Amino acid sequence: MNSLLQYSKSTPKKTTILTILIAVFALVLILGVAYGSWKKFSKKEVEFIEPASITNWQTYSNGKWGFRIKYPKGWVVKEGIEVTSVETNELIYEGVKFLPDHQKSPYIDILKYDNPQNLSAKEWAVWFYGNENPTYQNTIVNGIEGIRKDTIVEKGEAFFSDVILVKGDKAYEIKFWEVPRKEIQGKGIAPSSEEWRLFWDKTLNTIEID
Repeated sequence: MNSLLQYSKSTPKKTTILTILIAVFALVLILGVAYGSWKKFSKKEVEFIEPASITNWQTYSNGKWGFRIKYPKGWVVKEGIEVTSVETNELIYEGVKFLPDHQKSPYIDILKYDNPQNLSAKEWAVWFYGNENPTYQNTIVNGIEGIRKDTIVEKGEAFFSDVILVKGDKAYEIKFWEVPRKEIQGKGIAPSSEEWRLFWDKTLNTIEID
């Protein structure tokens, strides 16, 4: 009788210890999976901006626009972006977005507009936006004249670039944007603005316009 009573009293203690052990094991397992995902994501991030060669990049070609550009493997293309005028319902521009799979940044936007007056890039920007932005500088991309504005934000940890190219009756606004990831930057993994700029220069040099 006493031994049975003593056994009944000791059972909750054993159950509690077993529950704690299971909880600790589950926590270690979750942390291990989280670390593995973070490590994989970090390596993937570096591969995107420091490819050994652009020869293994993919090529996006738009026959309607007469436009081609290379982009890193592992990125996805989102087509069918259209913006119309609220007043007239006329198409203002068509767009395509490039970005790493399952990520919001970095990304590249290519917006195609009409240039009915065959204006230069600077003239088109004044005509379209209504004023001349002195921060844009003249640039040439694969023999195509245009204007470009680079912006560094967040203490040099993020990079934004806006490039306008024109050829004949078409105008293209090509944007690159990298939003800082402080959780990666805190570990010294995030690329610098200079690395982003070099990546962007390499990407721009793959552009071809018929």
